[in-house]
Order: sequence, then C-alpha cells, then structure tokens
Amino acid sequence: MSIKTNNFIISSLFLAFALPSFAQTADMSEHIETIVDAKPLNRVEPKYPVSAARSGQEGWVKVSFVIDEEGNVVDPLIQDSSGITSFEKETLKAMKKWKYSPAMQDGKPIEQCQMEVQMDYKMSGQSGVTRKFNNAFVKIVEAIKSKAFELAEKQLTEMADSKMWTHSESGYFWLADSMYAKEVDDIQRELASVNRALSSGKDALAGQTYLYLLNRQFILYVADTQYAKSMQTYKQILEQEDNANVVAELRPYATKVLTLLQSDKPLIHSAEIRTSGSSYHELSRESFALRVNEGELDEVQIRCANKRSRFTASENSTWNIPSSWGQCTVFVTGTPKSKFDVVEIGAYQSAI
Repeated sequence: MSIKTNNFIISSLFLAFALPSFAQTADMSEHIETIVDAKPLNRVEPKYPVSAARSGQEGWVKVSFVIDEEGNVVDPLIQDSSGITSFEKETLKAMKKWKYSPAMQDGKPIEQCQMEVQMDYKMSGQSGVTRKFNNAFVKIVEAIKSKAFELAEKQLTEMADSKMWTHSESGYFWLADSMYAKEVDDIQRELASVNRALSSGKDALAGQTYLYLLNRQFILYVADTQYAKSMQTYKQILEQEDNANVVAELRPYATKVLTLLQSDKPLIHSAEIRTSGSSYHELSRESFALRVNEGELDEVQIRCANKRSRFTASENSTWNIPSSWGQCTVFVTGTPKSKFDVVEIGAYQSAI
C-alpha cells in the first residue's frame, strides 16, 4: 500500500532540533527512594461468553486500572475494544477478582496507578480469515478504491452489525474502516480504526499491513496532537523488519515532534467524551488546564506510575504535576459527546 503524508498535518513541526545528551556519574549520588512494583498473585481468567463461543466470535478488550495499597484492582476503565460488549463485561467481571502484592515505596504499600492490560479472546483451531469474510473485505476495498463511498459505507455497516469475526477478521475489518475514513478525510474515525486494527496484533495481520498501520498511526497521532503517543509509535516502527523506507520518511517529523515537546509552546489537544462516558490523554508537560467547548465535564483523574489524584472538572483550574510523578495520563468523565481541549503548558515531563 502507498502512504500519503499530508503536509498540513505536520507543517507546524518544522523547528530547529538537537538530540538531548545524557550522562551518568557513579559518585556523589544520594539514595532517594526505592519503589517495588506490584506483582500478580491471582489473575482470574475471564469466562468466554457462551454466545460468542457458539458463533465463533473472537476479539479483545483494552483496560486501564489501578492497584490499591491492599493489592486489589480498582477503577478499571475500558479504553477500547474490538466492539463486542460481552467481552467487555466478562473482562471487567474477572479483573475485579484479581489480586496483587501491592507496590511498595521504602517498605510501605502504595497505589500503582498507570496499569494497562489487553485481554484477548481467541478460540483454539481458528486462524486467518474465512472465504466469506475475505470476499466481503475485497468488495469493500474495491468500492473504496473506485470511490463508491456510499456503497462502501453500507458494506462496512453490514459487516460491523454482524460482528462475526475471528481475531484476524477483526483486524482486517478495522483496516478496511480506516481506509474508508482516510478517503473521506475523517481523521478521528481513521485513528480509532487504525488503533483497533493494530490491537488485533502483528500475528493477525500481514507484515507490511502492520507496518502500514503503524505509519498511519504516527501521522494521525501528530494530526491529533497526541505527540507522546506518536513518539511511542515511532519507536515501534524502528523495531519492525523491512522498515527502511518508512523510517526514512518519518524520521524528520519524529525529530520535529520531539523538538516541539521540549519547547515552551503550549500543546492543545481537542478531545470528546465517548459514549462510554470518558476520554483520556497522555500528558507530556508538567501542567495542564481544560477548556470546555460543548457539553459538561464531571471529573478529572490524573494517573501516574505510583500516584493518582481525582478532582471535579473545572475550567478555572490548572493542574500542576510534580516532576517526581513522571509521565501521566489524564482521564476525563462527563456527558457523552462533550467536547473540550486539554491545554498543556510548562516543562517537558518525559524522556521518550
């Protein structure tokens, strides 16, 4: 597949750049603290939904959660899924039974807050895609290439309504949806679909297809001002085989993203509360504020490695994150479809 980089997406990133240098010294150091991560003691496997098993459905669910001082899983939030509700319900039900040895800081139990897991639902003996799915997929791609967008949208809707997917079929469905969204210039839809296709895993997709999706993910993260995530994607691209052409194309933009992150320019990310009632954004700076454009926000939760804080959402507040907390993610809840901006200011908070 050919990859088209839209100049308007990254024109603001043409800034001077110099790689940061780091030095370590062994003497004159002072011990500050010791943190021991939480360790799993009992992780209950979710039950495979009977209805999904009977119909051969596979999928995945991605969850963010907190481990409290007693080693319990609290506040699990579904970040995304392949789209099958029964998998989401079984995942949350199982995770509430998980038990960890708590994280320790200088011998005292603490919360461990920046936790993520993806639960994959796969059935033995299934791999690849069925002939029926492949035929439908090919028709959608042909409709997109011929710019028969109304037909492509109809075919995608029919496939989405059935949700009769194996793990690979889930990946290729979201690939087709991302291709459609790209052609109709819907950045948010394309990014969501690219993320879901990649969540199906490298094994579910052909090698060059996986690399194509990572390429698009990088470009779309930049377009959506999710700069921290764009750099994480760039790291993944560097680890792929046969990546020389893609790396050569993206390296100048990755360089400029890092320069922007380390500058004193405000970073503004436009977000929307999803139908689940929440939205999240990975922070790169030490301070941020919210600007509501439409609807109502309820709560702001800041989750870092071993710290978290909860606040009522307010436009008149600026949240300052201590440098010792490291890189954090802000979770915002509110009325579905509420639109707001996360305005990041201050010093760069993570060495990506």
